[in-house]
Amino acid sequence: MSIKTGNSDAAITVRAGCGLRYDPDQLGDHTGFDFSGAEQWKNALDDKLAAQIDEKDLVTQTSMDNQKKDK
Repeated sequence: MSIKTGNSDAAITVRAGCGLRYDPDQLGDHTGFDFSGAEQWKNALDDKLAAQIDEKDLVTQTSMDNQKKDK
């Protein structure tokens, strides 16, 4: 039995400032890209990161308060 490997063409890119980015016209349903959940995922990620930052700030503030008490 032989193993068949997949192949695809390289994604089309366009210049973007100092680098490259994918051509937005090539990123659609017709090419197999589905971004329908991207906004919901981004909002959830933003909420999670905000919670982590708030928690880190709380830990830092508590640590600073404890150092003041020790002096």
